[in-house]
Amino acid sequence: MTLEFGLVAALLVLITMATILLPLLRRKDDGVEIERGASNLQLLRGQLSEIDADLRSGVLSADQYENARVDLERRVLDESQQTIGPTSRAPIGRRWRTPVVVGLFVPVCAALLYVYLGSFDGLDVEAYMQKQAAAISPEQVVSMTRQLAQRLEKEPDDVEGWMMLGRSYMALQQYPDSARAWQRAATLAPDNASILSNYAEAIALASQGNFDGEPARLLARALDADPVHAKALALSGGAAFGRGEYRTAIDYWQRLLLLGGDDGELSAALMTGIAKAQERLNEGTEIAKDSGSMRGVVSLSPQMSASAKSGDTVFIFVRAADGPRMPLAVARVTVDELPYDFHLDDSMAMVPDKRISDFQQLVVGARVSGTGTAGRTSGDLEGFSTRVGPVSSGIRVLIDRRVP
Repeated sequence: MTLEFGLVAALLVLITMATILLPLLRRKDDGVEIERGASNLQLLRGQLSEIDADLRSGVLSADQYENARVDLERRVLDESQQTIGPTSRAPIGRRWRTPVVVGLFVPVCAALLYVYLGSFDGLDVEAYMQKQAAAISPEQVVSMTRQLAQRLEKEPDDVEGWMMLGRSYMALQQYPDSARAWQRAATLAPDNASILSNYAEAIALASQGNFDGEPARLLARALDADPVHAKALALSGGAAFGRGEYRTAIDYWQRLLLLGGDDGELSAALMTGIAKAQERLNEGTEIAKDSGSMRGVVSLSPQMSASAKSGDTVFIFVRAADGPRMPLAVARVTVDELPYDFHLDDSMAMVPDKRISDFQQLVVGARVSGTGTAGRTSGDLEGFSTRVGPVSSGIRVLIDRRVP
């Protein structure tokens, strides 16, 4: 932002300098001298015509005429030399003095005045906006929210306005009012996943955090409209966890984890939630002997280590060797944690009805994603194990190839 401001300021200074200097650089002095010399010459030519007429009329004798003509010719010669000589060139050296002084004086003074009177704080827009937001008092927020509500009563079709009002009431912890604002927005945009998710949250918060009933139906509508909507997945997982449906909660949060990108805080929170759900799922319940469970180590080959950057996301997944390509279970770590001892089992199933134990032949893979997303893209690094059974340990996965 500072660079952009500097470029704009420099352009404005150049425009100002051009406006001031161009008139000063024009050769007005030369023009005046030449114009004056031309007028003098024209006057002398007129006098020569007059003595020619006097000679013809007999007013001047031949000798008088000759003397007068010689005198005029000498004066014409002198005038011509003065016009093209030093007199026309004399102002050129002085002509540059004023533009140079002005050219240095104006930008220097402008810079000094800005340093003395201006403020560089405004160049950092983000910091400036945060400062302005921090300066707004709670009373001002309440006043602005009231004004927005009054405007929307006159403009009821402004969906963006109702969304803003819903967020404002949410920030003020006025959850019933927030729910009513989101309801108006949902009426105008019934398939907007963000509106439906916020509407569900507002209703739940107004009911002491209870997502049963209408909030659950709204979240289902939101995921129908956008199956990968982050807030809808997060709230759906939390609602399922609150109902004791831990496997369903894990399903929602695993899906969201794959969409987390580089948001480390979100990923950490999701993994914590998944771990708690798994603990609750297994509390007081012995895992069946035929449940799928896979353990092993993922490592990065020396040839690929130079291509992997610190902090890059590593997805560890298991899928059917001859079945659907969709992962059955996924773990997410970083390059810095390699080599990594992994454990994948049925409790981590991405889809409840597709588990590790449902297949006899499986493959464990690992992929380093430079973008942090679950999709396989060109340039990613990956590696796979040999075929293994649904209950296996000692599995080795070496990341040793690049996705073309």
